[in-house]
Amino acid sequence: MDRRTSITLLRHGRLHEVGLGDLVDSFLPAGPGTTPPHSLQVALGLSPRHRPITNPVTETTKDPAPDVMLRLAVADHPPLMVRPSQRVYLLAAGKMTTQRAEKVHPGDQLASFPPHPIVSTERSVAHLRGVEITAIEQVPPEGKFVYTLQVAQPLPGFIGNGDLFLHE
Repeated sequence: MDRRTSITLLRHGRLHEVGLGDLVDSFLPAGPGTTPPHSLQVALGLSPRHRPITNPVTETTKDPAPDVMLRLAVADHPPLMVRPSQRVYLLAAGKMTTQRAEKVHPGDQLASFPPHPIVSTERSVAHLRGVEITAIEQVPPEGKFVYTLQVAQPLPGFIGNGDLFLHE
């Protein structure tokens, strides 16, 4: 993803949105690499049963940007910039699936849930909804690098760009 993709982190018991690039660049200002595990954060995510959870970030990477990125225009959200090979979570017929970004089409629905559900209870189930992809463009990267975030829990993803469930 690009540096402007936001991620929801839990810090001192409060949820904060930060730019993925700002987070990674604070540990890797000069260029490509992987953050050391001791410097990482806790992200907001979903359990395999779609329950909101806190999810320790195990690794972030900063890699050279590819020649082409995809800009996904998403209803009522800022555009999402992803590599063509990046997996995205889609919602269709009430079920969440993953697909490579290069395989999605306008009209597909990105998985989303109401902003910042209560994270501390396993009884709270995220009510997933779909947010329509309205357009897809191939564009040059807006910077030299792309960013990846990996989490510890089994469902690989995190909440970003407000309420989208983004694949790591």
